[in-house]
This record gives sequence, C-alpha cells and structure tokens, in this order.
Amino acid sequence: MVLQILSIDRLLDLGKVNSYVIILNGQDNTALRSFLISQTSYRISQDLSEKMVFVDGADVASNQESDGWRSQQLLKLTIARYLKSEYYLLLDAKNHFIHHSRVEDFFYDGLPITTIGPTNQGWLPYVRNSLNIFGVTSEKAIVESPPTVTPYLMVRSYVLGLLTKVEEDFGTNFSNVFNSKIHEKTTEFFMYYGYIASLGGPYPYANRPSIGRTLYTKWPQDPRRVISTIEEMRSKEALIFGLHRLRLAQLTGQQREAIMSLWAMHLLRAEESSDWFLEDSNMMIVA
Repeated sequence: MVLQILSIDRLLDLGKVNSYVIILNGQDNTALRSFLISQTSYRISQDLSEKMVFVDGADVASNQESDGWRSQQLLKLTIARYLKSEYYLLLDAKNHFIHHSRVEDFFYDGLPITTIGPTNQGWLPYVRNSLNIFGVTSEKAIVESPPTVTPYLMVRSYVLGLLTKVEEDFGTNFSNVFNSKIHEKTTEFFMYYGYIASLGGPYPYANRPSIGRTLYTKWPQDPRRVISTIEEMRSKEALIFGLHRLRLAQLTGQQREAIMSLWAMHLLRAEESSDWFLEDSNMMIVA
C-alpha cells in the first residue's frame, strides 16, 4: 500500500484526479492509518496529501459478517455512495503504477476501457449467478465477460443504480444481500456487468488490451511465465503492476531481482530500499 501511494504521487498525473480514497479495512484501522502516513507523508507532494482521504471500511458497508475477500468486493461497490466523481478507479493494495500515466490512459474513444474475453470455466457459476440477479440469461453475455480484477474503472452512476436496484428488489440493504448465502457465488464486477447488461444496449466500455499485469498468490506458477510477466511491465502498454503479498515468500532470487529492477526504472529512488517492499513481515500489516 505504501508502494501504491508513492507510485500515484510520482507516476500519475494528478491534474484530473479529484481525490485518492484509501479504505481502511484492517483489524486496527487507527494503527493502519498511522503506519501509512508515517511511511509516506515526508515522501509525497502536497498535491497528493491534500487529495488523500482515509475512510473506515465499517463506515462504508456493514461487512462484518463477510470474509476478507467478500468484504473487499462489497466495499468496491458501496464506496460509490461516498464519492462525487463520474468515474472512480479501483485499485487493490497490491496494485502500483510502474510508468508515467494519465487519466486519459483509462479511456479510448471517449469510453472507459476494459477487456472482454472468454469466461474462465471456474468463473462460469459466478457469472450466471451474478447476471441472474438482474434477469440476464443471454448465453453470449455469460460466455464472454469482463475481468474480475483491478485496476477497474467504474462508472459511478451504474454502481449507484445497481445498489438501488438490488435494495428495492430484496427489500434490505445491499450489504445484507451481498453477504447472504443465497448470493455468495457472485462477484462485485460480475454483478456490475450484469446490471449494465440488464439495461440493454452495447456494453459501455471499449474492449482494449489490459493495462495491468499481476502476480497472484498461485498464478502463474511456471517460473518462466513469472519472469515474462514482470518483463512485460517494462512496456508502456502495461501501466500497473499487481504483486500479491502472499506471492512474496514464493519469489526466487531471479524474480526478486527482476522486480527490483522494474521498480528502479521510474518508481523508487536510488536511496530507497526495494528489499523493504519485498519483506513479507512488512506487508502483513495491510489487510
């Protein structure tokens, strides 16, 4: 998360960014907030400092009954009610910018970008369940779908419509519906996709190559694929790198060196320790 804050300050043009909202969703949010401020306040610009807003996850959604993964999904939708901008870019703590970027990089021909492709077999039940909530049964909409990962640029008006629609249909707040066993095989992004599909018309996103690359907890496993994923980040077509904290302990020496070399391109300064960001114990504070 510290790395993300530094990357936004150093590599993202903040001119068209209204605010940078950090949702604190840990076991001790007071300590987490203090930690993030202490590690970044002396290294970031006044411009970003003035745009940073810390929000307690419990204030955004009544998510206490959901596990960590579901809790994060829930917050990505309910945060829309606390924002004012037309769009908001969702980033997980593992995401950080690698190249100099602009808000315009997330649009193509006036539309926000995403990547539509064949639905992974393992995700098919989640797509069906998510779309079924909004009465969408088209097989084409099920077998081809947007991604389930960040970075993801959200259209706030659609998210608000989704929340209102679900609450009206089920007669309770969105958190209750999302946390219920009936709808546990859904995801925030597939529900977002399903709501928009239920409105009719083409999906209001430009289908473009992904601008992010991620090393997840277990994927990819092939060491050659891990290195190639890191090396792909050297291209300016890939702006945002995702490095899951549970991947850190699995990294080989070669992979660590490749990541540190990547960070040294534009992100970290010569006097800043790349090793610190690769120490698993330092990352555990971020929930």
